[in-house]
Amino acid sequence: DKQIFDEKFGIFRSGYFLTRLNEEFLRSLNYMTPLSIIVFKWSSIEAQSAENKKALLSSIISLVKNQLRSFDVTSTGPINEVPLVILLAMTPKEKATSMKESIIEKLKEYSLDQLISEENLSDTIVVQDYNPNTMNDYRDMLKQVGL
Repeated sequence: DKQIFDEKFGIFRSGYFLTRLNEEFLRSLNYMTPLSIIVFKWSSIEAQSAENKKALLSSIISLVKNQLRSFDVTSTGPINEVPLVILLAMTPKEKATSMKESIIEKLKEYSLDQLISEENLSDTIVVQDYNPNTMNDYRDMLKQVGL
């Protein structure tokens, strides 16, 4: 499937995310600019029925997108256990962590946290930044978060 946009959820597909992550990684490498990703590790969503999963993800995505900047890339995750990933170009880890906390607050405000995971959301939403000392390829960022 060569489509870059997931019409069902109104976000990009994982292939586009990986392409953009590579582009932004190279930009960060060349210009020494910050780069972060937020990874949503919610395997329990897979246990939902297809209808419930779609409704839950649609609600989550809507809330998440309202917490982001217009140029942040929100996409489906590269594996089922990661339904959502966000690419934050020009964003240091501290700012990405702050964005993560805003997202968690919104999810709790709408009581979605109980539907998403039995675990603490802070443990299931992971922030990873580009580290020029240990990373030579965008896949190194993905490895750091278990992808």
